[in-house]
Amino acid sequence: MIKYRPTRSLPLRLLIKISRTTRCTFGMGSITHVETTEPVVALTFDDGPDARWTPQILEVLAEYKAKGTFFLLGKSAQKHPDLVKRMVDEGHQIGNHTWDHPPMPLVSAHERREQIRRCEEALHRYGNPVRLFRPPYYYQSMASRFDIFRLGYTVIIGNRAANDWEIRDTEFILDRLINTVSSGDIVLLHDSLCDRSHVSREPMIRALDLFLNKRRDSLRFVTISDLIKSGKPQKKIWLSEPDVNRFGAHKHHS
Repeated sequence: MIKYRPTRSLPLRLLIKISRTTRCTFGMGSITHVETTEPVVALTFDDGPDARWTPQILEVLAEYKAKGTFFLLGKSAQKHPDLVKRMVDEGHQIGNHTWDHPPMPLVSAHERREQIRRCEEALHRYGNPVRLFRPPYYYQSMASRFDIFRLGYTVIIGNRAANDWEIRDTEFILDRLINTVSSGDIVLLHDSLCDRSHVSREPMIRALDLFLNKRRDSLRFVTISDLIKSGKPQKKIWLSEPDVNRFGAHKHHS
């Protein structure tokens, strides 16, 4: 059992000094994909684990000997420890997706840190040494990105999406995967939808099965860490602000 140690922030004066260097811009970048000569792709799954859908995804991945990276909500990981353990035992990677999925630019700096630390605490028991973070909804301001930087996380965005958060059929999702995904890509999928848990994941899971079957001889599906090791990570200063009207329950304190 790994003893949990709370995350510590870097001293503010050190961050100010770092921010005046060109390295800060690079350090503040978010990984979108990897330049590589190897036929490797990273499949990522957000908002889980989910008791109904996550086991089905794990079964599909196992059938094709594919590995995935799951960006987990702390509250769901705490509720389904058996599923998180299964992910790790089967060679998948887990990452931090906050405690309960708030739009990070719309909550206070204190709340942002608490969201990350509570999720971190829920995941630490599984021996997760690589500190990966994905912001909910991909929303990120300079202030929220700076907080993640201070907590020592690598932000993973991605460059491919099957739009599986929309009400789409299997054919649509499969077409997106087949026609857009290539070597070095980071693909966004969902094993649950935090704010619409009633939406079926069946079309996505069927599309995933068909996609892996079709690409099994031309691509290898690896974790984010293994993808990064295969080449040169590409980073972008990713800033995306949420629509305040959509998230009226959250106050802006950035």
